[in-house]
Amino acid sequence: MKIRFAALVLALVAGSAFAAPPTDDQVKAFIDSVKAAGKDIKEPPARMAAESKAIKEGAKDLALGEATSAQIEMLSKNNLLERSNDLKTAIAPSLTELAKAQTAEGATAAMWRATLAPMPQV
Repeated sequence: MKIRFAALVLALVAGSAFAAPPTDDQVKAFIDSVKAAGKDIKEPPARMAAESKAIKEGAKDLALGEATSAQIEMLSKNNLLERSNDLKTAIAPSLTELAKAQTAEGATAAMWRATLAPMPQV
């Protein structure tokens, strides 16, 4: 199980390393697809399972390792990061790079990195 998870994490991070950064519209469409997946499901466990599946499927098409701090904030405001370790892992490279900047965006990225613990070390 641990090996499969590690392989998934590696695939997410490696796959996004060569992809174009996501656009805001792509991130919004991803969020909307996750919300739509659980929209009509009343039972919380079933709704969460449908949304988790939508997160995994939708994240494959996004280079979240290149996401901006504003895009990361969009994901967090919609409670996607807090519910998905896969997404936390996928955005870790972006947060690491963004946090190096001595700017407001760098400070925001450092804040996100600290509040999304446990965050993988990159």
